[in-house]
Amino acid sequence: MAVHHKEPKDILVISSPRHLVPSSSRHIFTSSHQFCRLHYEQRKTKDRHYLGDFNGIGPEVVIGALADNRILNMITPVVYGSTRVISFYKKLMNLEEFNYSQQKQKGQLFPKTINVVNCWDDNTNIEITPGKASKESGTAARIALEKVVEEAREGLIDGFVTGPIDKYTIHSEQFPFRGHTEYLTKTFNATESLMMLAGSNLKVGLVTEHIPVKEIAQYLTRERVELKIRLMELSLKKDFNIQKPRIAVLGLNPHAGDEGLIGEEEINIIKPVIADLKSKGKLIFGPFPADGFFGSGAYAKYDGTIAHVPRPGPYSI
Repeated sequence: MAVHHKEPKDILVISSPRHLVPSSSRHIFTSSHQFCRLHYEQRKTKDRHYLGDFNGIGPEVVIGALADNRILNMITPVVYGSTRVISFYKKLMNLEEFNYSQQKQKGQLFPKTINVVNCWDDNTNIEITPGKASKESGTAARIALEKVVEEAREGLIDGFVTGPIDKYTIHSEQFPFRGHTEYLTKTFNATESLMMLAGSNLKVGLVTEHIPVKEIAQYLTRERVELKIRLMELSLKKDFNIQKPRIAVLGLNPHAGDEGLIGEEEINIIKPVIADLKSKGKLIFGPFPADGFFGSGAYAKYDGTIAHVPRPGPYSI
């Protein structure tokens, strides 16, 4: 998840990367698997990983990613969660040679090793039950998330990669959000954000995020669609170093509305936005029928794609 909280100050670009690309900017990257600090400079970096819900897949993904010792030549990993959780999954995964050190003081890191920050009292009798959601694991996920965000706000880290959360168990008075996206948007005082699903050859920005499908059409306005396109253009330039990005825009309805026969959002909202941006020199194309865009390989002609539904099916698969 790339979060722009420096320039401009009121915008976040949040992505779920399948493949992370170096950037010279200070951003936050969040994926559905892990948290990791990324600051690409000509020096060794300190990467932050947040386990997410410790009963989910997050701990296994983080440990699996860090088990390759070659990564220690590039970064000093810092894992936010619990040494007890790490120890549990280390044994579960039969990784006896997976070594780590517990951080004793804030900001104190050991080079050439994996650092673990205890975000809650390990003496607390919290049961670790892989695959079974619990309010305790949801609370622990929130505490660890708040800790890594706190250190990001303090300037101690430039970005992080997150493990998955259970949206039901983490939801509470302390976390009244539908997901990471909404939480980070508010926490970093951004007026807008863009969720992006990013891979090495495919990048999809979403006009809507965590809302019911039946409400998508009412969220679609010219202003909102244009804003999301501009945010994707900004991210492609800053995060992926594509100076003149070509962006495809998908239709909302099947067959992109068939000229109004299956819906008028393309005619009344999407096409006018594309035409206006083209008149300003932007390389924006569409709207394309979403049902055939990915399967036909048409996405490969563009640097990024704007979709209107949360988690476009072909990409999520």
